[in-house]
Amino acid sequence: MYDRVFRSGKKTPMHFFVDAIDFSKKLAKRVSLEAGLKQTFSAFDNDVSFENFIQNVWVKDDSLSVRYELKEDYTAAYASLDINLDSVTEIKAGLRYEYTNSNLGTAATKNIVDRHYGNFFPSFYITRKLNEKSSVDFSYSRRITRPTFNDLAPFTYYLNANSLLTGNPSLQPSLSDNFKADYTYKQYLFSLSYSKENNAITTFQPYTDSLTNKLILSAENLINQKTASVVIAVPVTITKWWNGQLSPTALWQQANALYT
Repeated sequence: MYDRVFRSGKKTPMHFFVDAIDFSKKLAKRVSLEAGLKQTFSAFDNDVSFENFIQNVWVKDDSLSVRYELKEDYTAAYASLDINLDSVTEIKAGLRYEYTNSNLGTAATKNIVDRHYGNFFPSFYITRKLNEKSSVDFSYSRRITRPTFNDLAPFTYYLNANSLLTGNPSLQPSLSDNFKADYTYKQYLFSLSYSKENNAITTFQPYTDSLTNKLILSAENLINQKTASVVIAVPVTITKWWNGQLSPTALWQQANALYT
């Protein structure tokens, strides 16, 4: 019979600073401009400790105790135009650029993660009234999802002696392209949407360490994830004083990953 008593702890104070400036101007009777700059600074200290109870004394395990520091900032600039082509057609088009700096390290090991990357994010939206009762809309946008600090920080949280939850400092941000089309007739709605997300982030992915024979759970990047949906909204009158809406939805999703 073998008994082991241990304890683990984690302190992760996080700090965020955000500043922004926006500008808007009407360029013409049917054209409006919006533009702006935004900067975000974030940082955390991830102090992880692991101790074994040996001979009535808590003894720190240096191989499982470490303090990580992460500093991240990203600068964004955007501009968008709102154009009323005529009395029944409106267009919105925009472009955003973001540049990110991200650095993760310890006192002993610098630059475990040291990333510098920029991305463009276009967006487009058009709506047109077909008549007094119906209209059609179409939109496209590109978006970014950054890893959360909880997914990224390489802490170690023991679920039991042989299973642990940890962060993954090699996680990449995901980029998605999103399309949506709507048709509205009175209060009825028919909607189609499709998105493809590259490097989609999924949590609690298990693998077994062949050296320690421990089960490790952490977030991972998929190759991509595709999602399509159909939504139909139908108004329902139950009584004169009670109205509702019926919204059946069909969803299809496919995730592609490297399975080990």
